[in-house]
Amino acid sequence: MTNNATPFGTTADGKQASLVTLTNAAGLEASFSDYGATWVSMITPDRAHQLADVLIGFDDVTGYETQPFISSVVGRYANRISQGRFALDGIQYQLDRNEEAHHLHGGVDNLSVKMWHWQKDSAQNRVKFTCESPEGECGYPGHVKFNVTYQLTDENEMVIKYGATTDRPTHVNLTNHAYFNLGSATNIHQHKLRLDVDRYTPVNQFLIPTGQVSPIPDSLDFSAPTEIGVKIRHREKLGENGLDHNLIFSDYNRRLQTQGLLVDPISGRTLTLATSEPAIQIYTANHFDGIVGKENSIYAQHAGLCLETQHYPDSPNQPTFPSTLLKPEEIFESTTVFRFGVIE
Repeated sequence: MTNNATPFGTTADGKQASLVTLTNAAGLEASFSDYGATWVSMITPDRAHQLADVLIGFDDVTGYETQPFISSVVGRYANRISQGRFALDGIQYQLDRNEEAHHLHGGVDNLSVKMWHWQKDSAQNRVKFTCESPEGECGYPGHVKFNVTYQLTDENEMVIKYGATTDRPTHVNLTNHAYFNLGSATNIHQHKLRLDVDRYTPVNQFLIPTGQVSPIPDSLDFSAPTEIGVKIRHREKLGENGLDHNLIFSDYNRRLQTQGLLVDPISGRTLTLATSEPAIQIYTANHFDGIVGKENSIYAQHAGLCLETQHYPDSPNQPTFPSTLLKPEEIFESTTVFRFGVIE
């Protein structure tokens, strides 16, 4: 085990952030920060063997502080919980309300703003991050210990493994909020996406699930490789500004399995997705409005695509949804794999 890292700036409260880097035999390179267990960069080749970073992000920790959730681990509960509350064992818990009247991505002191401890395992080409969330933080029951491991394999896979244990029953739902752009264009409209999904969770105007599970409509159908821009324009006709939807995988058995493919026809880069999670929130950076990012890049609306593998939003309040309850005698485990490739 080694702990070699480079400085990554200083947080607003004076903590020194670090950057740790993994490189595989093919020359792919990935970097991570202990602030938010953030996936800072992913450098991969295109069909002309030119290397480029396919993750939206910032040059130091300050950007990740001012623009929440970008490429970080989010939780305790990724996505939304209605009214920021749920009942458990006869007790009503009130969580932070950090998106109008609702709870988003774990609340104010969520996992993306924590300084995580880390240890690099050079032999396995991986880095493990750990942190703890005390009883009552953001309103949640239970003292929870979290761990996230990133491993860059020689098969050009980024393997992300999440784990958690608790001393009291609580709800846990983790993901990484990475924004991908596999090419050099300013948006991801020409990227083509295929997902093995057949249902989704309809939501109200606050993006809170209605409790229904419905067949995928044409505007969200990625059963065949489809330009993302086509679906964005379809949703715009419905009064939305892009995609921000929880889609449900058609084959879910709690085991790791391939569920989708993202392709940039211009660069030739591909991203194959495998996960043990039941669903995925796809989000097309609808709120970006000229964010200044890496090397003074300007990120406008639809600059990147999030592929957030997770459980359904508001599951603690929806008994028909797959459960996110974690008990003291259990271990939370989840795996997502992003495999990078090239088409000619």
